[in-house]
Amino acid sequence: MIFGQLLSIGFWALDLNWQIASPYIPKRFVDELQGIADGAEGKISHENIIRANMIPELIQAACSIVGAWGPATEGSRLLHLRALDWDSKAPVNQFPSVILYEPTEAGSHPFANIGFIGMIGSLTAISKIGISVGEKVMYVIDPTAYPVAPEITYYGKPWTFVLRDTV
Repeated sequence: MIFGQLLSIGFWALDLNWQIASPYIPKRFVDELQGIADGAEGKISHENIIRANMIPELIQAACSIVGAWGPATEGSRLLHLRALDWDSKAPVNQFPSVILYEPTEAGSHPFANIGFIGMIGSLTAISKIGISVGEKVMYVIDPTAYPVAPEITYYGKPWTFVLRDTV
């Protein structure tokens, strides 16, 4: 009974997060989520696909990231490392994936998205032209240490934080 209540609260929080974020999510991502649900042929609902994709946003999932370039690397190359700091025993780890995207939008380039089955957000990705991305959440311990105090918000684009000028 308690598990059922906790599950209901979790679903409510994920659904609320979707409602807050959805005005900012481009239609192509909404279509992709629907396509995953359609392809699952009833084995997982559209609502649960959306909820799964809202988990990183809701919990402000974090990773460790390192960038090195110039004299710090052999040949002065830019190197990027992203380590997923999630529990290694989490059920999602049973379903890793590499999805190759070939977008048709102007200015877009093919890229590989490294993540998990059913998850469309980029935790790690690299484009055909060598641009990489890694997800990182900013934890602010001392907001006064920044020229403009960062503010974490759930309003706006998913998987982002907003810097607001407080002056």
